[in-house]
Amino acid sequence: MQNSNKTLILSVILMFLSIGIHAQTRISSPYSVYGLGEISNNLHTRYMSMGGTSLGFQSAQTINYMNPASYVAIDTLSFVFEGALTSVFSTQTSLTATQSGNYSSLSYLLFGFPITKWWKSSIGLLPFSNVGYKITDAQTIDSIGKVNFVYEGQGGLNQVYWGNAINISPGFSFGMNAAYLFGSIDKIRSALFPESITAYNTRLKSSSEMSGFLLSFGTQYFKKLSEKYTIGVGATFSNSTNLTTKSSFIATTFTKSTSGYEYIKDTIENISGVKSSITIPMSFGVGASLRISNKYEVGSDFKWQNWGDNQIKEQVDTLKNSWQLSAGCQILPSLTSTKYFSRAFYRFGFRYGKTYLQLKDNQLDEWAISVGMGFPLRKTKSTINLGVEYSQRGTTTNNLIKESFTKISLGVSINERWFVRRKFY
Repeated sequence: MQNSNKTLILSVILMFLSIGIHAQTRISSPYSVYGLGEISNNLHTRYMSMGGTSLGFQSAQTINYMNPASYVAIDTLSFVFEGALTSVFSTQTSLTATQSGNYSSLSYLLFGFPITKWWKSSIGLLPFSNVGYKITDAQTIDSIGKVNFVYEGQGGLNQVYWGNAINISPGFSFGMNAAYLFGSIDKIRSALFPESITAYNTRLKSSSEMSGFLLSFGTQYFKKLSEKYTIGVGATFSNSTNLTTKSSFIATTFTKSTSGYEYIKDTIENISGVKSSITIPMSFGVGASLRISNKYEVGSDFKWQNWGDNQIKEQVDTLKNSWQLSAGCQILPSLTSTKYFSRAFYRFGFRYGKTYLQLKDNQLDEWAISVGMGFPLRKTKSTINLGVEYSQRGTTTNNLIKESFTKISLGVSINERWFVRRKFY
């Protein structure tokens, strides 16, 4: 590979790392107040464009970390780097008000490479859960006056994984991801008196640092039925695991000047080093795909997670088992055409499911439609991927909130031959 190409790849990697360090806000949703926050779908731009369908697919140009068995498709002589940035435009609607917001974040950084002809590996960094909200409940209390109860939260969990896959027999592969989860979640509850500069406001802040290991397993089988048709099936399983949690709590009273500056009056409570644990339940998924003449790929997935055995602390509502059904397709008009857009990838998808939140006797559902394209870079196997997804979650029934999201994901897949033994004459 030429030095100019290596410089380009390293520049792109450094750009994603820089953006990942500075992009802190990854979500704006009142529902992220519960549990670990919003569990990330962890969708690659390609598979997001296909409704999140991924378990029965594998590709030499794409790292499909949703099913680690797919790593066997990585070319024996190639190195694969992938990264993506995602922007989300959200709208929250209640019976009385509507609020909009937007945020951008790093979606993933992935690397894939061969160990031997039958053993391939991948490492990556991606989010696991996200917390981001600010809710104000304004009330007027007799003999006190106006009080604003403010609830804020931010943070979440990330994961670093190392995955490996092996070919067991022709068409049959097995893989495993070993992930280390880490991160912190800060939650703040405040009682503010906006009509008085002498009243003592109260703030309670809790900070929780969490970490632990999570193992996930996958298998895939592909069978060529004829020159035209190839079918694939895949399955994944993730074990139940406990995260170690170390929490601190601090409660203070303070006053605010007319300019908004805070003067701390007293520390009511200050507790640190409280240890506990939180459980991430087991999950599994199954998927299938059909490839037709290397031009069309269609597939469908079903995913399920056992949240029903867990309960949100200090909440009356109970978590429910989550599930998701998705379907998607990819179209490649012609691999050898001289027309550029005939060599581009076109993707479509749909998904529907139930989230793990049950509030006021309503288990929140979520649906999405998505489209996308893959733009091949000339004279390389690399691709620029663009995906757009529109989704809705929740309901306005029983004074709940309905959310809608427009998600735009821009990713790059760099596939280069780094393991070629040079010959000199």
